[in-house]
Amino acid sequence: MGDIFGWGSGPDDAQRAAVELTDEKVQIMIKRDGLTQEEAAATLEFYKGAVGRQRGLGVAEHRIKLIQKVLNMWPK
Repeated sequence: MGDIFGWGSGPDDAQRAAVELTDEKVQIMIKRDGLTQEEAAATLEFYKGAVGRQRGLGVAEHRIKLIQKVLNMWPK
């Protein structure tokens, strides 16, 4: 999933990906990479669970923000 979301390997990379996210990048995730809304939502829940279990806190929190932004930008 990291390749699709472009979140790199650390919290700074995930934060940068969220800041640089555009409607065009979301369209690429959907059309070229085949990301579905269900997959994005499942990945979001996975990372929320990781935070709940106190795992990967720095990275997971930024990835959650990125995935939420992708879902908020999802075409209607």
